[in-house]
Parts: sequence; structure tokens; C-alpha cells
Amino acid sequence: METDKKGKVGPVKLRVSGKGLPYAPENWPNHGDIWAWKVGNKVNSLGYHIHRLLIVPKRLQRSPNRKILLASKNTVTHFLQTEFPEADIDAFFASFTWDIPAEKSIKREAADLGSESFRRTRKSAKSCTRHTNEDTNISTEVKNPAEEDPTEITSEDFDTFINSLDDILSKSISKAPTSKSSSRMGEFTKARVELSSLLATDIPSLMNSEKLQEVYNLSNKLKNDPHLSPDELSKLNLIQEIALASEDFQRAKQAKVEACGFFSELEAKIACVTEMKSKCVSPKEKIAILEAENASLSSTIQEIDEHIAMLQKNRGILSKAVEINQSKITELGSTQKEVFGSLRKIVYEVQMANSEKAEWELKQKEAEKLEADILANFAPLEGKKIPCGLKENGFKLYPVSAGDWGEGLPYAPEDWPNLGGKWGWKAGRRTTNTGYFTGRCIYLPDRLCQDGKARSFKSRLSLEQYIRAKFPDADVYAFFASFSWEIPSKLCEEAADLGRESFRRTRKSARTCTRHTTEDTNTSTKVKIPEEEDQIEVTPEDIDTYINSLDDILSKSISKAPTSKSSSRMGKFTKARVELSSHLATDIPSLMKSEKLQQVYDLSNKLKNDPHLSPDELSKLNLIQEIALASKDFQRAKQAQFEACGFFSELEAKIARVTEMKSKCMSPKEKITILEAENASLSSTIQEIDERIAMLRKNRGILSQAVERNQSKITEMGSTQKEVFGSLQKIVYEIQMANSEKAEWELKQKEADKLEADILAKFAPLEGWLEITVELLLAIVQG
Repeated sequence: METDKKGKVGPVKLRVSGKGLPYAPENWPNHGDIWAWKVGNKVNSLGYHIHRLLIVPKRLQRSPNRKILLASKNTVTHFLQTEFPEADIDAFFASFTWDIPAEKSIKREAADLGSESFRRTRKSAKSCTRHTNEDTNISTEVKNPAEEDPTEITSEDFDTFINSLDDILSKSISKAPTSKSSSRMGEFTKARVELSSLLATDIPSLMNSEKLQEVYNLSNKLKNDPHLSPDELSKLNLIQEIALASEDFQRAKQAKVEACGFFSELEAKIACVTEMKSKCVSPKEKIAILEAENASLSSTIQEIDEHIAMLQKNRGILSKAVEINQSKITELGSTQKEVFGSLRKIVYEVQMANSEKAEWELKQKEAEKLEADILANFAPLEGKKIPCGLKENGFKLYPVSAGDWGEGLPYAPEDWPNLGGKWGWKAGRRTTNTGYFTGRCIYLPDRLCQDGKARSFKSRLSLEQYIRAKFPDADVYAFFASFSWEIPSKLCEEAADLGRESFRRTRKSARTCTRHTTEDTNTSTKVKIPEEEDQIEVTPEDIDTYINSLDDILSKSISKAPTSKSSSRMGKFTKARVELSSHLATDIPSLMKSEKLQQVYDLSNKLKNDPHLSPDELSKLNLIQEIALASKDFQRAKQAQFEACGFFSELEAKIARVTEMKSKCMSPKEKITILEAENASLSSTIQEIDERIAMLRKNRGILSQAVERNQSKITEMGSTQKEVFGSLQKIVYEIQMANSEKAEWELKQKEADKLEADILAKFAPLEGWLEITVELLLAIVQG
């Protein structure tokens, strides 16, 4: 075929299909949606295809295996109103051409029938009606559709035929009109006798009787009567014409009977078509219902298949989870066995240690008693203690000398209020009895200094007021917690005390004492901060003990080193006294652990020769000499305590480890219990899924059987429908042929009615003339 996208159309052969313009829309409702078209094998009298189909684009098809075919404009309108309620239907039909021209059109010319008027003369009576017919030529032979094979008819042809059945029945098939020879009324040549007896019946009955000849003969005889009036003679002549008019009257009657039979048969065929149409449509509706049911069942089957696939997927996930949990259970069981083996070993060691616990407790008590006795014996010798290694606010504090200064922790903040800001500090000159400086300064970092002048704070209160004024949102307590306000002193006051008691109170001795003190204390203006000592590793028990006894520790003060007494003049024993005082400045336990016991012994032995010693001092020197002798017992007691502490610490560590391993041993058990419970739940769910899948497959089999049954019914109904359709086509063809003759029969019936009326009107004057005719006959007989 030839098409033009601009809208020009070309002729199309029979049973041809195509896509897009000009016979189907394009890009409707969306871009890329191309509609298809198809024509049938019949052409109307105007040269256009009778049957044409519109095929919905693939994207709009409800099922990929079944196309949606629209056979009429009503069907297309219904489809658009259903699928696209807001669509402009007129614009849709305006976008393409609905009528498709055939390649060879069939032209039919209707025959015109003419008739001449009925003449009311004797000549017209012989030929009441004359028909003039002109022969018409039909260009193509009309084929009876009943002769077609019903199996060649598609479902689209069937739908198209049924939908257009009313229009088909209202049309006629053109054919060559039959030549009608108008019968002329013959001359009435015979007369009938016994006119009076025959005229006793009505004219129609007389025309149907066999006595017309007698009527004619009688009327002919009566015409020879010389006494007839002209009116009577004309009526006798009219009676003579009854026989001649009877043939036309009988023919008119026969035409009316045939016309009534024709119309009755036509009505019966139309009624039969209505019945057969109902029979054709009924299977179609049932087939549509079954197909809709099959579509619903197929959709349900598809949903079941999807549900089964989803359940199988979930089952796989759950099965994998069960396998993972089982592997975890196996791994936890193995770990639990290993921990249990180690736990039994440690428990055995703890049991063995418990059997020795009483012995170690006894050793520890004896060692503590021995240490206490030794320390009690040397208690009068305890002197001043120098604070060292103290801690405050979590910082390890190192002692400094008087006047030392520095930056940052632990005696000044760092990175406050911003990163990179270091505050400065400086120690004072005087110290407390506990070994801390009574005076100290703190300096602002350079960034907070105004006009380049350093600002210092000598009291905690002044610094707190500055912080609250400068930084109102700052946490003052956190600020002071970030460093240590207290600074421990490095040097003690022994030398100063010793100098004040040894020298005379003169101006010269005062200058000498001051010079001596300055040389001993102020060795440099800038003291280097010692490196931080290695922290001793402590146990949580030591921390708890320290925290619990922290209040008692804070309530105690650090003892000062005892000051040695000397005589008013410096002798040869002064240096020995100073050295011995410096050694005795430490506590007795530390002194017993040091390597200076021999030196202490020698110094005390030397001082025993001082003639100025008091008995008390002499007894103390003797006690000092005993320190060296008691140091071995003290060291042994310390060692015993250390070993006992190590034993109990190890025992506690093992007990703690037992608790920890017990927890580790119980934790897998709990996890195994949880995993086993989870596996039981998963297995139950898997079993439910299997049961659900089995039930779905059973339901799917039932639905599949229902689909097969419906499909067999559809096939059977389709076969029956085709048979009825074949018979229906045959009757429709006969009705179409009758419709083509209907006008002719209506004309025949009309002409017959007119002819009968004309004949009866012509012989109407004879009615009531019966008595006159009888009197006339009697007069003739008497005459």
C-alpha cells in the first residue's frame, strides 16, 4: 500500500495491515506509542472497506500474549473512556483517517422504477398499470456470504459483523431489476346470462365466481332491447366490462397475497436473525466472562508464583542464618572448652595457694610485728621530713627551690582558654610546716596581656575574680582543677635553724649567718625543673586503699627533720652534728635501706666523745648506733612482708582471673543458649514456610485445572458460535436480498391496492341497481 504521513491516503488491498498514519494514530497518548490497523475482505458500495480494526500499542496491552482489537468507533470510544477518562475523543479520531479506500471499488447503480398513471377509460381498464423498466448493469458479481467457509472468519470479523448487524439488515443488495411487463386489460368480449340472479352478489365475489360469461351474455342480450334508456345501456356496457376487469382484479389480489407473504417471511427472518444474534452474543458474553475469569486466575497464579519465589528466597536466607548460628555455636563451644580447661588449672592453683594462706598470713603478721617493734624502738630519732613525690589534681608535683619560676603544668594552666596559651608561675620564699610555699604568683599568657605588660596574681581569690570578670561563661572550678595551686619546697630550714642557734646575736655574726644562708639556699636565680620520675605501677587495691585513707593522710603533717643542739661555740663536733642531722632528716625505714648506715654509725660514735653531751643525748647516740644492727632484721621483715604481699596479690589476681574466666565461661553458654533458641525459632519459621509453599502449590494446581476447564469451554463455545454465525450470515444474506426487493414489493402492493380500489370504484354505480335490472328483465319477459 502507499501512505503519506501528511494525511494523504491511498487504496489498500484486502486483508492488509499496517502501523501509524494515515489510518492509525501515532505518539498517542505518549510519544512512541504507535497504533496499528488492519482491513477485512469486504468492500461497500462506495469503495471503502467494510471491516477495519484498530490495534492498541504494545505498551497499553493488558497481556503480552493477547492483543486488544477495536472493530468499531463505538468500541474505540468505550476503550478510551475506560482507560483514559480525560482524553479528547474527537481530537483522537481527528488525528487519523477512519475510512480506508479499497484498491478496486465496487460501484453499484440503483435502478429507477417508473410508472404511468392509471387511465380511467376502456383502454386504460385493459391495462390498468403500465411499468416502464430500464435495465441496469452491475459492475461486479455479488457473492453470497453464506457460501464462505466459517472457519476462515476471524474473531475480529465476527465482532465487526455482530456490531454492524443492524446497519446491514437496513441495507439492500443491488441487483438487476426484473423486467415487468404491464398487463393490459383485454376487451370484454363475452356476455353472461341470467344477469339478475348473478348480480345478487357483490362485485368482488362476482369477479371471483365462474359466472362472468353468463353475466356478459345477459347484458349483451339486454342491449338489444329497444326500451333501454341511455343510462341503462351504459350500465349494461359497464356490466359487460366486469369479466374483462376480473382478470386485473384477480391479479391485484394475488399480488397483495404474495406481498403479504413476502413481508411475513421477511419479518420471520428478521425475528430469526434477532434470535440467532442473541445466540451468537450469548456465547460471546460467556466467553468474555470465562476469559476474564481466566485472566483473574492467571493473575492469581502469577501472584502465587511470586509469593512462592519470595518464600523460597526468605527460606534460603533463614537457612543460611541457621548455618551461621550453628557455626557460631560450634566456635563458642570450642572456646568455652578451652576457657574451662584454663579455669580448672587456675582454680587448682588457687586451691593450692589457699592451703598455704594461713602460713603466709602468720609470716606477714610476724614481719609486721617485728617492723613495728623496730620502728617503735627508734621513734625518738624521727626528724623533719622533706615532702617529695606529692600529687595534687592528678599531677605529679616535683619540689622546687625558693624563687624558681616556669610555664605550664603542673603549676600553671596550659591551652586555656585556647590552644597554645601557656600561663607562667613563680614560687615564693617562705614555706609552711608541711613543706609548701606560702606565697606564689601566676602570670597571664602573652595573648591575654594588654599593652605588652605582664599581669600577675598573688592570691587565688584575685585570680578567680579576674576569670569571672574576663570569662563570665567559664567554669572556675574546672580551671583551678586543670593545674596545682600548691608548690612543694625543695630545700628545708635545717641550716637556717642550725645557724640561728649556733652563732651569736651580733651584727657581725648576723651578717655572717645571712651570708651563709644565702650561699646555701640561693645557688642560682633560675632552677631547672627536674625530669618527671617514673610512675610506680599501682594496683586497683592500692588505689582504693589510698582513696579510702586519703582523709587520714590529709589530716597528718610531714615531720620536720630534728634540729641538733650545739654549744655556743663551734667545736670540732659541729660538722659531725650537721652531717648526722642531715642523715637523720629522713625517716628511719629509709635510713635503714640506705647505704649510709656505716657513716651514721661512725658519726654517732665520734659525737659520743663530745664532753658537753647530756645523758639523754648520749642515750640517743647509742640508739642511733643500734640502727645499723637492727637494719638486717628490718630488711628481713620488709622482705617477708613483700613476699607475703606478692603471695596475696598473686592469689587475689588468680581469684579475679577465676571470676573473669568464669564470666568468659558462662558468656558463651548464654550466647549458645540464645543462638540455639534463635535456631529453633528459625527452623520453626522454615517449616512454616515449607508448609505455606506446599499449600500455595496445591492451590496453584487447583487454579491451573480451573483455567484448563475454562479454556476448553471457551473453545467449545467458539466452535458453536462459528456454526451459528455461519447460519446467521446465510439468513442475513437472504434478508439483504429481500431488502433489495422490498421497495419493488411495496410498489407492487401499492399498485395492487390502487388497482383494486380503481376497479371497485369503477363498478360502484352498479350497487343498488339490482332491483332495476330485475324489473327490466321482467318487463322484457312480459314483452
